[in-house]
Amino acid sequence: MASNTSTALAPSARGGSLLPSGYLSTSGNQVVDAAGNPVRIDSIGWYGTDGPPGHALQGLWAVSFRAICDSIVQAGFNTVRIPWSDANLDARLLNTPESGTIDFDANHELIGLTNWGIFERIVSYAGEIGLKVIF
Repeated sequence: MASNTSTALAPSARGGSLLPSGYLSTSGNQVVDAAGNPVRIDSIGWYGTDGPPGHALQGLWAVSFRAICDSIVQAGFNTVRIPWSDANLDARLLNTPESGTIDFDANHELIGLTNWGIFERIVSYAGEIGLKVIF
């Protein structure tokens, strides 16, 4: 049963709120936190890895993944949806982004990683700043 008391959430910019830590689930038609309190998901999409092998998330060719995640929170979003394709994440193929799809000077942490490894880095950083990722 959900509590009638509201949980104070950290604000993101432009009136949004970051989501509480931990897993979310559903109760009826509501998305709730671990304590059963309703939460509001404010999400934006970050595309690029939903195509054929070799594609990278958009914008990484110009700025760091950290800057992109920070700008998502600053814009008032608390989640980011990242679409993907099986072909782009197939571990047997060790898919790495094609040359020129990532600025490795801005994203030195991503050098040599497969798309799966890049997702792991992004999810880790997103968690540090309170941003949830939906795949």
